[in-house]
Amino acid sequence: MENYSKGENVELEMVLRVPGCTEQTMHMTVNPSSKIRGIISAALDKLKTETQLLFIGSGPAVGKAVSCAEITKKRVKNLHQINHLCYKKVLEYWDPKLEGLDRLCVTREIPTIAILLSKEPLDSSVPGYQAPGSTGDDFWKQETHVKRRRNLNSTKDQKNRHHGRHGNASSQPRENQRYHRPRNDKSDKHTSGEQNKKSHES
Repeated sequence: MENYSKGENVELEMVLRVPGCTEQTMHMTVNPSSKIRGIISAALDKLKTETQLLFIGSGPAVGKAVSCAEITKKRVKNLHQINHLCYKKVLEYWDPKLEGLDRLCVTREIPTIAILLSKEPLDSSVPGYQAPGSTGDDFWKQETHVKRRRNLNSTKDQKNRHHGRHGNASSQPRENQRYHRPRNDKSDKHTSGEQNKKSHES
C-alpha cells in the first residue's frame, strides 16, 4: 500500500431490526468519547416519559454501551432487555499516488451491539432476552461452578495418590526408621583386654 494514501471513509446507514423495538423508541448512540454520566442522565430523563430505550455502540464503544445499559437497569427497576448483535459497514477509500492506478475501496465491518430496555414485557423466546433482575451471566456462573468442582476433585485425587504411596510406610519418625549397626562396646573391650593379657603372659 505504499503507492496509496488514505482517503475518505463513508459510513453506510445501518438498519437495526431489534425484536420488540418500535419506531418511536429513542436511540442513544454511544461513542468512544462519550461521557457515561451524560448518557445515563439523558437516559433516565427519557425513561420518565418513554417506555423503551435503545443503546447502540460500535467497535471500541461496545463495552461502554453495555455499561450504560447495566447502570440504567440499576437506577430503573423491572426493565426487560434484549441484546442484538450486528455489523456496521464502513467504506474505506484509498487514493493512488501514481498515474495508472485505480482508486481502491475496502469494506470494513465493525461489530455493533444494540441493547433494548423496556418497561413493558418483551418476547422471552427471542435470543438475547434478559428478564428483570437477571444479569445474563447464569451460564458463566454454572460453568465456573463446574470448573471449581473439577479442580476440587482433582485435588482430592492427588491427595489420595499421595497417601496411597506412603500408606504402607511405618508411622514412626524417619529417625527411628534408620538402620544402625549393632554395637556392643563392653564385649569389644573385654575381648581386646583378654587378647592383650595373653600376649604379655607369652
